[in-house]
Amino acid sequence: MPRIPHFTRVWLATIALALGTSAHAGAIAPGELDPAWGGAPGGVLVENLGAFDHASDVVVQPDGRPLVLATTDTGAATTVTLSRYTASGAPDTTFGGGDGKAVVSTPSGGAFGEALLLRPDGRIVVVMGNPGGVIQMAVAQLTAAGDPDPAFNGGATLYLDPNLSPPQSITEESARAAVLLSDGSLVVGGQARHNDGATVNHLVPIVVKVSAAGVQSGFNFFPFASTRHGTVTGMAAYPDDRIALVGVHQAGSTAFNLNDPTRDSWVHEISGTTLGTSGSPRTIDLSGIGADDFAADVVVDGPGGAVLAGRASDGATFQALVARFGRDAVTGPALDAGFGSGGKVLFGAAGVDDALHAVRLDHSGRIVVEGQQLRAGSGDYQPFGARLTAGGGLDSGYGVGGIAGAPNIPHVLWSNSRFPGIGVAPDGRIVVATHSTASSPADAVSFARYGDLTDVAPLVLSPAIATLTRPSTATVRVTNNGDGSGDVVAVITFSQPVAGGSATVPLGTCTSVSTTQLRCVLASLAPATATDVAVAFTPTVLGPMSIAATVDAAIVDRNSANDAVNAAPFNVTRIPAVLQLWRVSATGRKLSCGSRATSPCRITTATRLRLRGTSLPTRVTATERTVRIGVFRKVGKLWVRKRLIAVRADAAGTYRATLKPLPAGTWRVRTVTPASATVSGATSAWRYVRVR
Repeated sequence: MPRIPHFTRVWLATIALALGTSAHAGAIAPGELDPAWGGAPGGVLVENLGAFDHASDVVVQPDGRPLVLATTDTGAATTVTLSRYTASGAPDTTFGGGDGKAVVSTPSGGAFGEALLLRPDGRIVVVMGNPGGVIQMAVAQLTAAGDPDPAFNGGATLYLDPNLSPPQSITEESARAAVLLSDGSLVVGGQARHNDGATVNHLVPIVVKVSAAGVQSGFNFFPFASTRHGTVTGMAAYPDDRIALVGVHQAGSTAFNLNDPTRDSWVHEISGTTLGTSGSPRTIDLSGIGADDFAADVVVDGPGGAVLAGRASDGATFQALVARFGRDAVTGPALDAGFGSGGKVLFGAAGVDDALHAVRLDHSGRIVVEGQQLRAGSGDYQPFGARLTAGGGLDSGYGVGGIAGAPNIPHVLWSNSRFPGIGVAPDGRIVVATHSTASSPADAVSFARYGDLTDVAPLVLSPAIATLTRPSTATVRVTNNGDGSGDVVAVITFSQPVAGGSATVPLGTCTSVSTTQLRCVLASLAPATATDVAVAFTPTVLGPMSIAATVDAAIVDRNSANDAVNAAPFNVTRIPAVLQLWRVSATGRKLSCGSRATSPCRITTATRLRLRGTSLPTRVTATERTVRIGVFRKVGKLWVRKRLIAVRADAAGTYRATLKPLPAGTWRVRTVTPASATVSGATSAWRYVRVR
């Protein structure tokens, strides 16, 4: 393979995709470099690994520490190095030899690091190859501390050797991508030369399976026509352990040049268990004119499809390319017409070449890509990133029109043989890596962080609910403690069904999801501001009840620990809010009876009394709607209950009754709550009557 000039060095950038605060003074706009990250000028941390340094993949651990796979090429030999850095961009001295670096064992002929995988237990898989060389694919596994893992091939690098029965042969295997499956096995993809012993001698896409213990357990290859060569460039695993493959193929005899203008992209899906196919690799039109496109990487965005990134020709220049394809068990993968324009999005600066190297999804399901763009008037390239919505539109809230350039990061050279990587951190920041062709020491390994972090908490639920009125109310206060704006979603959940649940916000909309949940979208909550969500509801079930509220940002929230709040549990009982007792006068007027013993209403033994009340809750069972009313007569200094009336409230919670005439004496009436019930709040007031 042709050598790239010496002094080519790796740079690395970290991009934060959530909104928020930063360690330095002033807000960082989404897509803007964070000058405080890495403790280096301009927020670009520079490190020189050797002569020609090339970074090929990045993975960010759950604790925020990035792992970077790079190759140093002196021209005579290569060294594959795995580096780990702290979340702030400093070398992690707990990894490797104490300097944050672990050198991976390679064959004497050299190899290039191609893919990096992180197991759930923290162990690290390194996949190596040599495009254009004659070595085998190689896989090494390291412990979380950066040491050779004895549980994988005894701690030694595993050299893969897929082959066919003579006269056919598979040679010159080289890896380009890999995926982990749910059982711990991995599948490596790339290219190999297939010779059928007669007329066919060309490069074919190939996949090789390796067990979790480091044993080769199967392979398969997907030949195109005898006049075309192909390779795997990207892989991603679906939840069902089937694998999405993307790659390119071109015309030719025995040479393989990925700059060939006859190049076309292809997509494919295979079983991760058997490596069997579900149809031949499908060539798809990803370019603007129907020719010369290049799929570089792929990510699964759910059980039904995947998103690829690369570049495609518009007839004059190359443009950045993002496309989505769905799954079909019969016809194979096909472009998703609902994504972008006909399943694809092409973008970039007019009159210059653009290309994407890697694609991932952020925590909000948006598409983040990393690539390079021709630097105007210079003949070389600068790195850039972009963010797209799930539907394929450039995200206007990121950078300028969805694109963030990096003019102060060293310029890069497009490498057709190895593709730079991108990793998403737990807090939403992304780490990207590629390489530079400049000879200045400042163009070595570079790290940078891009802005867009926020915190949309804490939550306050007020007032504390001890008793209920009808209807009941609560207030949820949401505070943006960050320095970036963005929509925030607040969800209010009731532990029991409610009637008439609703919420309002000053800016935004609220909807009732169900009888137990409300959802509000708070539009454009500005930095250092708070807004209240006013909640109204009527309980429908007796007994214990509670209210909870959670918030989430439309972009990633850096600190989710304070994004939920719960009100203290309270009890719902049949509490009459109103009890009225009337007598009807001789003229037919309805006169209210007094609520004090010193001013009772006066009636005769022939007068009928009418009572009316309201009971909590409404819309409950017939038994729960029944209210008991006690009628008491004063005997000496004591009040003795003479009657107990059961009255059933209607659907609105209102009960009515007419009392039979009472004997002469002093009486009082009030609702009675069973002794077994827990009462929240007071019962109704007494109503007093004197009968003559």
